[in-house]
Amino acid sequence: MCPPGATGATGATGATGESGATGATGITGATGATGATGEAGATGATGATGITGATGATGATGEAGATGATGATGITGATGATGATGVTGEAGATGVTGPTGPTGATGATGATGEVDLAYGSLRGSSVETPGEDYEMVPFGIVGPLSGVTVSPSGNELVVDESGVYQITVSINAEATTDPDPSQPFLESFITVNGAPIFGDTTSFFKIANRSSTTYVVQAPLSAGDEVGVNIRTDFPDELGYLNRSLTVVRLSS
Repeated sequence: MCPPGATGATGATGATGESGATGATGITGATGATGATGEAGATGATGATGITGATGATGATGEAGATGATGATGITGATGATGATGVTGEAGATGVTGPTGPTGATGATGATGEVDLAYGSLRGSSVETPGEDYEMVPFGIVGPLSGVTVSPSGNELVVDESGVYQITVSINAEATTDPDPSQPFLESFITVNGAPIFGDTTSFFKIANRSSTTYVVQAPLSAGDEVGVNIRTDFPDELGYLNRSLTVVRLSS
């Protein structure tokens, strides 16, 4: 047998051919039925608990460390400026009133002062029919006088000395016609020097139809004061007055 001849040189690689077109995807096959679940395997036996190891010995307590040195006291700081005064608080509630102290001893009775008695009176009896405006009551008859005189008109009493006086006025109302019982009053007030005694006409008093009214006041008067009476009515044609009087009596200086 003849020995093989030498291997010839490798020829050049031929050109790669073009890839062929991809074929169409085939139809998916039907899903097969699920197989039956197998039986659970038996639980294995629990292993034995291992032995607890022995507790190790407690280590020795270390020695206490040395006490540190005490720190030096700090320097006191400077005093701060005084703050502004705060707003004054509201006053507290008033405390409970304390018990009344014992009554002091009665002082000695002072000497009785002397009062110069003074008195005077005026009267009138004529029938008068006042108008709707206040006018002076006429009197005409002078009673006893002491320390009191009569004014030039004859309708006022004039006190000679200052003091506290009691002044009394009495007037009797008298119908001049036959008025209705619901009708009116005479309105009157005491005057001092022509003006209402207490400064306004709130001090007037009323005299009912066919009745008598007495009005008494106490008031301080000065020497020379003239005391009289003013009167008016809303029914000048139906209501009048007749008997009347005015008296003053000095009570104290």
